[in-house]
Amino acid sequence: MSATLPAHAARAFEANGVRAQVPLGPLTTWQIGGPAEFLLRTANIERLAAARLAAEEAGLRVSFLGRGSNTLVADAGVSGLVLCPVDRDAPIRFEPGRVIASAGVLMPALARQLADHGLAGLEFLSAIPGTLGGGVVMNAGLSSAARRELAPHLEWVIVLGPGGVLRRVEGASLAFDYRTSPFQGGGDLIVEVALRTPERAEPQALLAAIAALQAERRKRQPLGTRTAGSTFFAPPSLGKAAGWYLDQVGAKGLRVGGAQVSTAHANWIENTGGATAADVESVMDTLERRVRDQFGVELRREVRRLPGPQHAGHAH
Repeated sequence: MSATLPAHAARAFEANGVRAQVPLGPLTTWQIGGPAEFLLRTANIERLAAARLAAEEAGLRVSFLGRGSNTLVADAGVSGLVLCPVDRDAPIRFEPGRVIASAGVLMPALARQLADHGLAGLEFLSAIPGTLGGGVVMNAGLSSAARRELAPHLEWVIVLGPGGVLRRVEGASLAFDYRTSPFQGGGDLIVEVALRTPERAEPQALLAAIAALQAERRKRQPLGTRTAGSTFFAPPSLGKAAGWYLDQVGAKGLRVGGAQVSTAHANWIENTGGATAADVESVMDTLERRVRDQFGVELRREVRRLPGPQHAGHAH
């Protein structure tokens, strides 16, 4: 641990598995960014709470990272402690009418388990490559065909707030909107989520629906490249997706350094090799400016920056 870290924080970090100077780029789908000064990667709520409390008592910044599927990490890295509650084996509990899952479970894995249990209505999660906690923060969903979002299914969440304090927040008390939630930019880390699962169907039919969604995704999106998925969204009231505006302004193929707009999808930016966060920022700035100049439309970024504001919001 750092020689400048207070002794009590160093002991708490060591006891709870916190590591120092961990590269964050490999933990994101863009594969871009510098190291975390300190990182704890676990779905264990007690360890997350203890590490957060120790970091705050030591005066360290606390930031959150999920799977990193929509996250741009700064080239200089992230100071302080980064909490990453991702775990492929994170617990999932099935109760009558609901499923309770660790925020660190991956949404495609959760969708398949729900299908195996004959629980319908959340198949769309199979096409979103992030964690459940990140999905709640972003109100993740699909815009193609009928609009489907996570928020209507949310019963409650357990959040880890400042001071390592845990509290339950009822879904009905939260105001969600398109790709937005009250958790963005806040100091609460979602650690557990309860989703309503009142609908039932035959598992084989649900698994077939998931396979169809994933096939459609493979057809429309440049999977297999180092990207963060959709970069922007346009105000839904305009009735046109961000990709439409970007196509009109000739976005495809635009390149700065190692960052290039996909030639297959104008709303995806690829790391073609050696891209920096500065390269990606430059591409995003250019795309925003072109759309603003030609259409007077302000695109909004789906990409979350790390670090963001103090206690940066949980990134998906």
